Amino acid sequence: AIANIYRDYVTMMVAESNMDAVLTWGITDRYTWLNGPRTERPDGKPQRCLPFFADYTPAPAFFALRDALDTPSGRRK
Repeated sequence: AIANIYRDYVTMMVAESNMDAVLTWGITDRYTWLNGPRTERPDGKPQRCLPFFADYTPAPAFFALRDALDTPSGRRK
């Protein structure tokens, strides 16, 4: 689900001519603040919202970002 949000948002943004960069608030779930006691999920599972899992393997969000940036508008010079 989060990967679709990444893909849709970045696809929309790369269509804009003045978009120069993509920034995520963190890169790996290992150090995310979203797994703290005040932000934990009701089911107790960890939040996995960043491009890489805690072990630094690519998460679905990584592939969604890559796909969105690899669109024709994302490849412009």
